[in-house]
Amino acid sequence: IGSLYLTGGGSTVTLYSAGDPAELNVTTRFEWLATTPIGDGNTLGLGRLNLLPTSTSLLSGSASTMTLYAQLNNYGVLTYSCSGSYGVRTYTGMIRNYNLFAVTGVPSAIMAQVTAQNFVNYGTVSVDVATDFRMTNFFEQRGTVTVQRGVLRLAGGGMAYSNATMSHAGGAGITFELGVFQLARGATLGDGVGISFTGGSIVLAGYFLPNSWTQGAAIVNFTGGPYSFPAVTQNSGGTVNFLSGDVSIGTYNLAGSATAILAFHPGLRATIGSLYLTGGGSTVTLYSAGDPAELNVTTRFEWLATTPIGDGNTLGLGRLNLLPTSTSLLSGSASTMTLYAQLNNYGVLTYSCSGSYGVRTYTGMIRNYNLFAVTGVPSAIMAQVTAQNFVNYGTVSVDVATDFRMTNFFEQRGTVTVQRGVLRLAGGGMAYSNATMSHAGGAGITFELGVFQLARGATLGDGVGISFTGGSIVLAGYFLPNSWTQGAAIVNFTGGPYSFPAVTQNSGGTVNFLSGDVSIGTYYLQGSATAVLSFHPGLRANIGSLYLTGASSTMNLYSSSNPAVVNVSSWFEWANGATVGDPTSGAAGQLNVLSTASGIIYGSASTLTLTTVLSNYGNLTYSCSGTYGVRTISGASVRNYGDFVVANVVTSNMNPSTQAPFVNYGRLLVSVTSEFFLSNTLEQRGLVVVSSGKFRTVGGTSYADSVITATGGAVMQFESGTYTMQANSTVSPAPYAAVAFVSGTINIYGNFYPDSYSHTGGTVNFRTPFTSYVFTSIAQ
Repeated sequence: IGSLYLTGGGSTVTLYSAGDPAELNVTTRFEWLATTPIGDGNTLGLGRLNLLPTSTSLLSGSASTMTLYAQLNNYGVLTYSCSGSYGVRTYTGMIRNYNLFAVTGVPSAIMAQVTAQNFVNYGTVSVDVATDFRMTNFFEQRGTVTVQRGVLRLAGGGMAYSNATMSHAGGAGITFELGVFQLARGATLGDGVGISFTGGSIVLAGYFLPNSWTQGAAIVNFTGGPYSFPAVTQNSGGTVNFLSGDVSIGTYNLAGSATAILAFHPGLRATIGSLYLTGGGSTVTLYSAGDPAELNVTTRFEWLATTPIGDGNTLGLGRLNLLPTSTSLLSGSASTMTLYAQLNNYGVLTYSCSGSYGVRTYTGMIRNYNLFAVTGVPSAIMAQVTAQNFVNYGTVSVDVATDFRMTNFFEQRGTVTVQRGVLRLAGGGMAYSNATMSHAGGAGITFELGVFQLARGATLGDGVGISFTGGSIVLAGYFLPNSWTQGAAIVNFTGGPYSFPAVTQNSGGTVNFLSGDVSIGTYYLQGSATAVLSFHPGLRANIGSLYLTGASSTMNLYSSSNPAVVNVSSWFEWANGATVGDPTSGAAGQLNVLSTASGIIYGSASTLTLTTVLSNYGNLTYSCSGTYGVRTISGASVRNYGDFVVANVVTSNMNPSTQAPFVNYGRLLVSVTSEFFLSNTLEQRGLVVVSSGKFRTVGGTSYADSVITATGGAVMQFESGTYTMQANSTVSPAPYAAVAFVSGTINIYGNFYPDSYSHTGGTVNFRTPFTSYVFTSIAQ
């Protein structure tokens, strides 16, 4: 037929399919303008309508659906102007274009399949419409597609074969809506900025050349490459998989509230200028298996929402590298960002995750090689769910109003500076040689949980802001604070020497000095919690002022091999049931109150246990009242070389668990209202003066040149045990003072010059030869 016009609303053109299908050739003009069906309606649809190369054709309709049950083959120029929701619908038929199929002349056009029939293009499909041309046919693309104006919407899937091209002009676009579409290797898709993937599944093995694309709910698989895009926006969900070929993207926005996935598969190397992760339901997947995927960010990285990064497996080996030219921001006030990959920062990264939210490392970890700045929020947190590290080779800077708490294991190999607020380490860690951790005035570093080691050569602290509140800390490096606060932690000093102006241990915990000499200005061992301060064998410690006032506190001086020695040079205070000594069987450790020191031992409702040697060279006041006082155990003893003043109490007591003498080389001065009962034996080598009250002893020895005297109405009383006054020792109370013998045995070889004495029990043996005894009165 030269010219065929189908304009009848109820007409039909039947091309039979059975046997040898009918064939109709149009040479000049074909117009299909009404609902007229073409074909025979059977399941074959093999009749052929051929629009020959000499033909021009028009398919147009604004209120009709044209159904096709045959093969429509265009070899000429065909204009498709079916507007609105109407157009050609292929049932058992299909359309093949071998020349020019021009969609134009209408605001919007549509072509649809009812059964799975193809639109096949070997020639050129040209789209020039105000809004869009939507095709639900399977699109078999083997030629050229150009979208001059409007949008080509592919909603039936399809395939672009090798050497096929699909492009669009500026302002126009191509959108993949439904079905499975494949861009074969060698095929080309896109330029400009108008490519969109809103649904279906797209496999891109060919040349994908847009400046940018918009990613919606589709699944897009890139299997060719390399790829290079200036910009990508994925703000309506969907999945983008880069499966092979290197990738370069200027800016990638993973945004919106819909579930969106951006995945880089094993072996992928991707470089993105700026990566924005702001989508609440988004995920960036970096696969770990085999050759882990690697993503490099060169300019800007922002992670502002719950978007997980990584692949969630047990390896977490995918790498997100923030390059030296990058600046990054990790921020969120109501979201937790999970990490299943290696995040390596080589640039400047600002961490501003506030409240109880922040990055949580599962199988991933963070490594910082440049600057990791925690700032911009009152309080920040970073947490590990499984044991994964935060590794610092660069600088971690903390500047917050309150604190930054890290429960990751902290592998510290660089520099930590706390400008403001407190860095709280709650996951343990290790500071390696040459690493430094310091803080400004008013700021601090607190160790809360886990095991943390400061290796030899590493440096921790300055100022007064170091606190140990929990966990176990081993300090072999340089520990340089002016003071620190000790809580329930276990702190082991294994380096040294150490020098601290002040230490407060008021919330329990254990402090072990294991090596290196120690110098401390003031040490407070106080509070109601169980606290331990230990000096191990070989330690030499000098403390200016030592306050042992914690009811459950213990200061250990280990005795084995080379006993520990602690010297107190200014003030010594011991009270409230604190224990001093060696938890082992030895009692050779030495606590020396030096000649420059003063001090006081006191308590009205507690026993002070001593299992070491306490030597006083200074001025020490003993004011333990009632039946409580110092109790010496396991051979421990009190030795006085200075002034030991028993005063400010009505009654006082000192008693042993196992017998060890009270040794007096200095002055033992007793001034009590009622009595001082020394149930240790008395090794008397100096001066004893009882100025008020009664001094009761239970045996002992007065050595040559020692003197015991009493004044006023004071009483020196000997009872139980055996007391020996050696030759040239002296007992010489002043008038009106008294000596009393109550029980036991007293052997007098020395000078015994009381004005009078009373004898109510025991045996008194006067054994001094060539001596006269003169007594005003004796009461026996």
